Amino acid sequence: MKLAMPFLHAIVLLVLAGGIQCSPVKGNFSFLINQDLEVRRVYTAIESAAVFNCTTNDLTANVTLNRTDSQLRQQKITRNGAVFTIHGITRYDAGHYLCVAKRKNGQVITRKILLYIDSRTPSVTVDPHKNRRVLHGSPLKYVCEGNMGTLTWFKDGVELPTDSLPGVSVFSSHGPNGILEKDLVILQADFAHSGRYRCLLTLKGFTSFQYVEVSVKAPEPASITSVTPHSIFVNDTDSGPDVELDCRVSGFPPPKITWTKDGKEIKKCYKSHPCEKIQRYILTSHNGLIIRKKNLSLDDQGVYRCEAENAFGRASKEIVVDLPSPPVLDKLKGREKIVKWYAGQKKSIVFSCHATRGAPRLRFKWFIAFGSTKMFVSSKNKFYKGCFTQRDGAKSSILETPGKEASSCFATRLQVKCSVENDYGKDEVVYTLLEISSPSNARD
Repeated sequence: MKLAMPFLHAIVLLVLAGGIQCSPVKGNFSFLINQDLEVRRVYTAIESAAVFNCTTNDLTANVTLNRTDSQLRQQKITRNGAVFTIHGITRYDAGHYLCVAKRKNGQVITRKILLYIDSRTPSVTVDPHKNRRVLHGSPLKYVCEGNMGTLTWFKDGVELPTDSLPGVSVFSSHGPNGILEKDLVILQADFAHSGRYRCLLTLKGFTSFQYVEVSVKAPEPASITSVTPHSIFVNDTDSGPDVELDCRVSGFPPPKITWTKDGKEIKKCYKSHPCEKIQRYILTSHNGLIIRKKNLSLDDQGVYRCEAENAFGRASKEIVVDLPSPPVLDKLKGREKIVKWYAGQKKSIVFSCHATRGAPRLRFKWFIAFGSTKMFVSSKNKFYKGCFTQRDGAKSSILETPGKEASSCFATRLQVKCSVENDYGKDEVVYTLLEISSPSNARD
């Protein structure tokens, strides 16, 4: 709210600077107000009044108010004992004044008073001036500052502090340059403390205020509600926008978000920041991750992981990003490529085949070296009917024998081949199935 005319404010600084003008007598003769050289500021609007309290601890003393830099206009002054009031303050009233107190025994003390005009208009601010979500049981503090007048805190229209809202304290103080302060303090926030807090400045009919909203929340473990599928294929030949991986999270306090690629943390660079021009991976305001489409390469494919964590829980989601590429199988070496079995074995024999790279969709096939010819035929050939079960995943395939004696399916020594292909290429790996004489030799 604005005033019809600007306020001019008189600031009165009272400085204890007097001295005793004659030999001291029994008892300490002094002014009652501001004895410790403290500066006291009194604010008043133009044409209002400035009050000077020259009261001493001796009620019989003769007290006068003088002006040291010009003539005192007595017609503007009223007196009530040792308290003098200057009415209708104007800029001409600014200057140096002097309280003089004289005892009957001749002992004299003085006090200098500086009255100056301040042209500030009434204003009020709340620091921090922002709405806050607060964890139940945690502390909360707001500071209300005003340059004059009276400050009052309210919650939802009720003046604070109040017995109806325990746990809320209000403290008054003075900041630098005559700033008034009212601190709103909550040591342990409760759900009843949620609401609107308003700091009101009042000065002779003028009012101004600022308010903040407080929401007290219960703890909530971190969780992820991402809509991005667990596996995506990016065609590097496509034009269009960059690739964005979603990672929407919830939880309170707000979870910390970390993105990794193949186990290594991705350096944080947010959209619209200077680093955006040079980084390949950009974080969005909604915790998403943008992969730049320009100069996309096989180095950009891999396992991306979004992790959300707060004091009450942790959640994560993995997203596999694939680019067009031929399949590459995990090539086993040496003894890992030899699978042992023995006649009469009941336990299933399992062959596993895993692709470390390859996109789009991979197609797995298994082949068995047929008899002594060493020619590979499909595991689905009618000759091997009932011998094998094949289970395929996105990046892997398993060939398994049934859990029964399968001697009729195998020769003494044969080979099993896993083959995988897509539109961009093909790869394969060969296993050797070796018959042994007894189960104990299977561990050799």
